[in-house]
Amino acid sequence: MLISAPVKDISGTIVGVTIVRIDVSEINTVMQNIHLGKTGETYLINEKGYMLTESRFAEDLKRLHYVEKRTALEMKVVVPGTDNLTRGISECIKGSEGYDADGYKDYRGVNVLGLWQWMPDYGWGVIAEIDVDEGYGIIYKLRNYIMLVFGLVSIGVIVIAFFLGKKISAPIHHITEIAKKVASGDYNARVVYNSNDEIGELASYINKMAENFEEKAKKPE
Repeated sequence: MLISAPVKDISGTIVGVTIVRIDVSEINTVMQNIHLGKTGETYLINEKGYMLTESRFAEDLKRLHYVEKRTALEMKVVVPGTDNLTRGISECIKGSEGYDADGYKDYRGVNVLGLWQWMPDYGWGVIAEIDVDEGYGIIYKLRNYIMLVFGLVSIGVIVIAFFLGKKISAPIHHITEIAKKVASGDYNARVVYNSNDEIGELASYINKMAENFEEKAKKPE
């Protein structure tokens, strides 16, 4: 890779050009050694949106015929099937720095989280990206855990409500049947329910009412 810069005299007139040759392989090694999980990568781009270093997915890109030999200086970082630069690249070459935490399509067509920084002194941009699924993996796991806990609690509440409902409805049904018998003239019927709660009070009231009817029925007219 060649980097050039004008040489100016005191008056500002260009009197020459300084050209420096940079070994891209050394820069590429540095970029490849920056590990961002299983799917993350960092790479350099130029002002036209072409990669200056190798993609960690170079072999996959070759199989897809996106590139022939390499990604450096051969691959323009666009959304697959379009001529549009990816969001990270288009924002970076504007000369800005920033990030996208919502996700955008990268040059593979995969949703990624991106971070970018433009270096005006060199005319390069540094891009760091990682697949959304991995980047938000912890959040997804936490969300799934919360949903699991919520589901288990909901099931528990339903089960408790079912058995609690049966526990409450059974004595009420029994009291109703006894009340029907008393109303039909069977004053010997009694509610069998020993408890100090509201249902127990109702049972006691029905039994007292049946006893009163029974006593009145025994008295001669």
